[in-house]
Amino acid sequence: MDTIIRPTSTQDTQHHSHHDGDNQQSALQQARNLPLPSKSDMLRRAPSVEHFWHQNSQLLEQAWTEWETTEHDLPVLDDSLFDPTLRDAVTQAWRTPSTETAVKNLWQEILPDVYQGQLFDPAQLSTLRRYLQAIADANIPIRPPYGIALNSTVMGLC
Repeated sequence: MDTIIRPTSTQDTQHHSHHDGDNQQSALQQARNLPLPSKSDMLRRAPSVEHFWHQNSQLLEQAWTEWETTEHDLPVLDDSLFDPTLRDAVTQAWRTPSTETAVKNLWQEILPDVYQGQLFDPAQLSTLRRYLQAIADANIPIRPPYGIALNSTVMGLC
């Protein structure tokens, strides 16, 4: 999947407020038009990057809320995404806590403190991928987790 960060050459981040003449635009439109910090600044964790996210956090929250209400073809994310065996074991453990070892037994320690198990139902991964693609297509800035999105390393969902 391509990165969802829109790098710009803007070294200085700007905050768009309602006083900037953007009050005719919805939060979604304003968020899509924000000039993002440069990829270089993000990689260096420049103070201006933290300032950008802090200054625009409310606008971005409003934009995501608006997006969710305007997107009518979003797939539904529910517990059917999870592996049926895991889902059933977790449900049973909630009902009868003494059975929670069944959940633990679904995970194998492959290295010290590193576990492997089937989290998602492979048959439902297309639903999750469609949702994630819709998020990427929303064109709303997303704060990347350092070391993952910025370095283009993405966990494989398979």
